Amino acid sequence: MLGHKDEAPGPAPLDAVVVLCAAIATIFVIFIFQYLTWTLVGNAVVLGVQGRYLLPMLPLTALALPRFRFPGGDVWRTACGLVPAVASAAGLVARLSGSIALTSK
Repeated sequence: MLGHKDEAPGPAPLDAVVVLCAAIATIFVIFIFQYLTWTLVGNAVVLGVQGRYLLPMLPLTALALPRFRFPGGDVWRTACGLVPAVASAAGLVARLSGSIALTSK
């Protein structure tokens, strides 16, 4: 029941598991695409994967974290939610200040 006093905050346990599975599947697909695009057949290391491709997964996992209780969980939930926002804001500020040029000189 919505708003029931005894109900734990956050998504239902099954919802949290589904969100985490979706995040893991998305990360797996990112590695598959990078393998198919940049890596030589049979190479043991996947080339081309950069951290920026994985940043959109942080807010997705932050949706599932409120259900799981662990020491320092509040810090991790906050970090998962803020890292993409701070990275986007830093990129915007750098672009607007002219320190990153998208065109060749």
